[in-house]
Amino acid sequence: MAWILVVAAVVLGGTGYVRYAQGGATNRDASVVGLATGWIGFVVLLLELATSIPLPPEAYLYYYPAP
Repeated sequence: MAWILVVAAVVLGGTGYVRYAQGGATNRDASVVGLATGWIGFVVLLLELATSIPLPPEAYLYYYPAP
């Protein structure tokens, strides 16, 4: 569910900023905030996904080779 909201924040923020840049809107600050929170949410969700991937026990152990 959070992925949908992050995508919506980025798309709507980008749309608002493009319309401001073309002179059709006056909501530059709101669109920049939408873009920023969308990208921050995207990074947080990627970090959450990276830490929730189950790894096999061999990934946590390193055996030193015998001399």
